[in-house]
Amino acid sequence: MQDLSERTGVPRQVVHFYIREGLLPEGHKTGRNMAYYGEQHVTRVRLIRQLQHERFLPLKAIRAQVASALDLIVHLERLEDGSRRVMQITEVQRMESDVVTLQDIFQFHIDQMTAERQVVGSLRPTGLRPGFLAKFQKHGIDLPIEMFQIPGGHLAAAAGHVAKASR
Repeated sequence: MQDLSERTGVPRQVVHFYIREGLLPEGHKTGRNMAYYGEQHVTRVRLIRQLQHERFLPLKAIRAQVASALDLIVHLERLEDGSRRVMQITEVQRMESDVVTLQDIFQFHIDQMTAERQVVGSLRPTGLRPGFLAKFQKHGIDLPIEMFQIPGGHLAAAAGHVAKASR
C-alpha cells in the first residue's frame, strides 16, 4: 500500500478509506500483511482525486457513477496451487442512497485438493435469475435460462446483498 500511496500522492489512510467505501478494490494478497496494487489501482485513485478536486464531485456521486457503469463484476483469485480462477460472477443491481445492492450469479466451489496440491472445483450457478438478461437480449445475446439454474434445481427469485451500508 505504501507504493500505491507514493505513486498517487494520496495518504495511506485515504486509500484505506476508498477501499472501505467500495470505491477501490482491495489489492491482491501476497502475504499476511502485504498486497499488490497494480496500475488499475493507481488509475482509479487518480480518477477519484481528479473527480473530487477538479469537478468537485462528492464521494457519493462518484460511487453512484461507478455503480451505474457496471452490470457485472468478475472476481478472480489466485488459489493455493497457483492457478487463477473466476471465484464469483456478481450482478450490480442498483444503488439507493449510499447502498449498492449486489447479487451473486455464479460462485466457485472447491471440491477437493489433489495429492499434488491442485485445486479441483467449478464455477456453479446460485440459482438466481440475473436482471441483465433483457439488456443482453436487446443486444442479440441470448443466454439459456438453464445456465443460471442449480443442477436438478430451480431458478430462485432475485435476492441481492448490500455491498456497502450507509454510515
